[in-house]
Amino acid sequence: MVLKFSLVWLLTCVVLTATWAQSPETDLNSSVLASRKSPTVEEIASYESNWMKKKLKLSPKQFELVKSVTTYYATLQEDKRTAQQREIPTPVELQQIVAENAHLEEEKEDAYKRILTANQWHVYRKKKKHKSRSPVLTLGNHFSQP
Repeated sequence: MVLKFSLVWLLTCVVLTATWAQSPETDLNSSVLASRKSPTVEEIASYESNWMKKKLKLSPKQFELVKSVTTYYATLQEDKRTAQQREIPTPVELQQIVAENAHLEEEKEDAYKRILTANQWHVYRKKKKHKSRSPVLTLGNHFSQP
């Protein structure tokens, strides 16, 4: 009896899994997933700049400078991402990409440090450190952590 129940349960699980796997929502080419898009350079720059304006109480001049820096580096990142989408990078190329991205991030941080006051910089770094511990980074939660 237990064996019969186990076989029926196993068969049911296999059928349900096969049915789920064939549903349009799980198809990588489905319109549901295809409709998701990466944020644009303008969206990224606007989001980060507005977050910094709100959380760091930026002056109008600081806001314009931060937005300029953010837009510049977001554009560089997007250009690199577009160029890299043509082919799958080798492990060595992947290491180079990571190193280049880290270098760009350092440059952007240096620019922010020159724009922000010491107190604003401290708050920014604190938020940035907390953000880097987050396992998932999307536009929606990019700087939202306390």
